[in-house]
Amino acid sequence: MSLEQTGAIGVVDLDSGGVEILATGGLPHGLALQHDAEGDRLLVTDREHDSVRGFVIGGPAVTWREVAPTHMSGWPHAVVTRDDGTFAVARARDAVLQIDGREVRVSSLPETVALSPDQTRVATAGATGGTVHIVNWDGTARVDAMVGGRPVRTIFSPDGSLVAAALSAASGVALVDREGGVRTVSVAGTPDGLAFSADGTRLYVADMAGGRVTLVEVASGRTLAIVSVGISAGSLLVLPPAR
Repeated sequence: MSLEQTGAIGVVDLDSGGVEILATGGLPHGLALQHDAEGDRLLVTDREHDSVRGFVIGGPAVTWREVAPTHMSGWPHAVVTRDDGTFAVARARDAVLQIDGREVRVSSLPETVALSPDQTRVATAGATGGTVHIVNWDGTARVDAMVGGRPVRTIFSPDGSLVAAALSAASGVALVDREGGVRTVSVAGTPDGLAFSADGTRLYVADMAGGRVTLVEVASGRTLAIVSVGISAGSLLVLPPAR
């Protein structure tokens, strides 16, 4: 986890519950795992130093070795990486989606980036621009869908047919199809984190203000359940059943 205000990365051992802290300095925010011939790397966006930093991981976190960063202006915020090691970054300040070094202009304040399951497309949203953007990795095509409502997070459905965007100022989620068609469903509170069920039939939506998770049936947009989970519910992840 990134601990932006303390300039550090927290590493949690899920088996023991132990926590290690890697002091990075700067303002670490977005995280992604990059596969590399020299060993897996943790990519970390750092808007204080206008860079995406890389740490070769393995062993205790205090031994992780930092490699030369990739410098980029414009507040690098969120990052995703493909299996081939290339990566895409949402640059919040200058409204750019940078895909493997190519710059794609998007609407203002992009704070999110998502990678399609087949790794051929990325999605972002301008929080103050109110538009979801779906862009081919190779730059050959894009879809722009105005959704409004301050979209702060995007995620692809498991089959890649939809992009969901959390509308933090509108108590809703926009569902954008491949052609840019938009369907909006209402959810509780201030939506932030999103997660699809493995089969894509249900969408879980975290309520940042109310500490709740809304369960939505994707096909109908119907709310199936609202569960209180605690204060300030943020990122979500659906885990497979334990074996």
